Amino acid sequence: MKKSEFIKYYWNNYILIENKFLSTEKYISIEKDNSAAYSLEYLNLFLLLCNEYDAITSELCNHFEGKAKQRNVCEKTKILMDNVKNFNNLKANIKDSYNEFQLVPFKKFSENSSSEWWQNYNNIKHNRSGKDNNGKPNYYKANLKNVLFALSAVYIISSKFYEVLEDDNGNRSLTSEIFLNVQ
Repeated sequence: MKKSEFIKYYWNNYILIENKFLSTEKYISIEKDNSAAYSLEYLNLFLLLCNEYDAITSELCNHFEGKAKQRNVCEKTKILMDNVKNFNNLKANIKDSYNEFQLVPFKKFSENSSSEWWQNYNNIKHNRSGKDNNGKPNYYKANLKNVLFALSAVYIISSKFYEVLEDDNGNRSLTSEIFLNVQ
C-alpha cells in the first residue's frame, strides 16, 4: 500500500469519525468530569472506532509479516510490539483544548491481554445488555473516556502505519483536529 491509498482507504474515514466525535461536544463537553457520560452516539462511535482499529491493525500486521492472515487482537499486538518501537507507551499528544486527558491506549496490551477500553468494546459488542461487577449494563461503557481512548488508538496506529508506507504523495502529513502528534 502507498500513502495515497492509505489516505483514501483509512485516513479519510478517520477524519469523518473524528468530526462526528467533535460534533458531540454540542451536548457533552469533552472534559475529564464527563468521562463516564454515555450515549447512543458514543455507542455508535465506539463500535465504529474499534472496528476501524481492528481493520487498520490487520493491514499493518499484514504489511509487517508480508502475508494476508486473520489474527486476533493478541496476535496482532505481538506483531505490533515487535515492529513498532515503544508500542505500549505510545501517546497521542492532544491539543490544548483537551489536554486534561492522558491517552496511552496500548499501555496494558500484551500477547495475552488488552486494555480496559478494548475489553469494554468486546463487552458491548458481545453482551451489550449484560451487567458488570457493579450491576451496570455494559452499554454504559460506551462513554466519553472509552471513545477518546479508541480515537487515540486509531490515530496512533494510523500515524505509525503511514510512517512505514512508500511515499507517493509529496510527504503529506496526517492532520487531526484533536491530536498534535504521536510520542
